[in-house]
Amino acid sequence: MLGYAGSLRLGFEDEYEEKLGVRVGEIPDLHPAHQNGARIFYQGNELPDFNDALRVVKFLDRYAAKTECFDLIVHCQAGISRSAAIAQFAADKYGALLVGANPDTSGSNRRLLRLLTKVSDGVPPSIFMPPSKHAERPPQECGGPCGGWC
Repeated sequence: MLGYAGSLRLGFEDEYEEKLGVRVGEIPDLHPAHQNGARIFYQGNELPDFNDALRVVKFLDRYAAKTECFDLIVHCQAGISRSAAIAQFAADKYGALLVGANPDTSGSNRRLLRLLTKVSDGVPPSIFMPPSKHAERPPQECGGPCGGWC
């Protein structure tokens, strides 16, 4: 990408346990078949999972290890919850300054923020068979920048 040192693209719904009315911990961090590309779905919504958080932390770690300063742009479709969670995590872990049009992270996606913190702290993901309300979608070749299965 011209003008950017790197980019990371993720795709999931802006949902989390509290917003869906379920107890935190009821929905696993990873689907038991995650090695085959299975994602966590709840009430038809694809949720962020541990692997999404792992990708974000690895991406941020790569740039945080550089000695020169850099700008980080975090963007999502709505720009309120998912991007706010990543921006808040970057501020907490790496000391990033929150600036720009919307530096408010009070509406952060709580599941994503919990997963990012779990990855960063080295806490293993919860993996268990989801209750019947959950459904898995088989992996599909996305043809996107991830170069693989989404």
